Amino acid sequence: MTPTADDLFARARAVSIEAVAGVPLFRAGRRMRGGCPICGASAGKKADGAFSVDPEAGLFHCFACQRGGDVVELEKALGGGSARQAAERLAGAGLAARELKALSIRSSAERAAPPDRPGLDLEIWRSARAAVQGSPAAVYLEGRGIDPRLVAGIPAYVRFAEAAIWGWGEGGEKITAPAMVARPVTPSGPVPGCHVTYLAPGGLGKARLSPAKKMWGRQADAEGRPGAVWLTDPEAEGPLLVAEGIESALSAAQLLGQPCRIVATLSLGRLQGGLLTDKWGRISPAAVTADPERPPWTWPEPGEVILAVDRDMGAIRAKVRKTGGGTAERLLTAEDRARICAGLAKQAWKRAGATKVRVIAPGPGRDFNDELRARQDG
Repeated sequence: MTPTADDLFARARAVSIEAVAGVPLFRAGRRMRGGCPICGASAGKKADGAFSVDPEAGLFHCFACQRGGDVVELEKALGGGSARQAAERLAGAGLAARELKALSIRSSAERAAPPDRPGLDLEIWRSARAAVQGSPAAVYLEGRGIDPRLVAGIPAYVRFAEAAIWGWGEGGEKITAPAMVARPVTPSGPVPGCHVTYLAPGGLGKARLSPAKKMWGRQADAEGRPGAVWLTDPEAEGPLLVAEGIESALSAAQLLGQPCRIVATLSLGRLQGGLLTDKWGRISPAAVTADPERPPWTWPEPGEVILAVDRDMGAIRAKVRKTGGGTAERLLTAEDRARICAGLAKQAWKRAGATKVRVIAPGPGRDFNDELRARQDG
């Protein structure tokens, strides 16, 4: 019998988050710390590593790439696919999931390879010599339904590489693939690190590598401000549209149907920033407060800001304050997380001086590229 979604995700969340991370973790109080298996930050570090795991709560957070969530979210980041596909892999549900896992190139030997040796992010960026326009990266984006006119306006912060490093095989051989490479910036300029989308030959979809997207390097400036990638000239006309992913940002702008400046923050953490908890690690989902120590990406004198918040985030469990006092555990759904993201991001942009902030969203369970393609198909 096919398991219900609740059963499936419950079984998936019973899997050890430390085992899924697949990297050495070291005790730091009640948490475990180490190098991040997603972006490669702090490889080789121990209790001061950027990657933090709360084994009891089954949650993780990386202070470099700002990714975080439960074990399903971690598996999704490492193995690709949707939240349900990640849950199926964790729960071992279905032949398709097992076949997908067998196809993934994510062996322990590859995870143990040095993913962020000094200068590797810069090496990958320098290998991306071609403009997006006229490259397989343009084929990929246009194949996702994105208007060629938007693709034509992408600046040199995004480039195409014929053979970007993805990782290393069991024998130590280098694995490369064609790739769309994005370089984040802050108001102080380009920052170390890059975001890479690995492509199939000719740009006909993503590469059959797992994960097919990676973040390399720190991706923050000397003051610790996180970077994001411009998808238009920063001085272009119109409001500033900010979304998480490159395809989501371009799709949201296309659906909006008006000239705008477009930015992809490349991670949820850089779109919303951190969520402040009390001393017991609890939150109040209905009245979220931003953590000033973990700000999102913002830009000076932004003018009007449009926040494009996807609605396909995986559900996670969080400690919450009960109305009458005490602590409870609550499942934060995709809708809860989208609402929290919007609330935190609005706070940040108002502090940054935005003259107006509004939120747009796709249909339930969709990101903006899903919405765009559904409308094109319908």
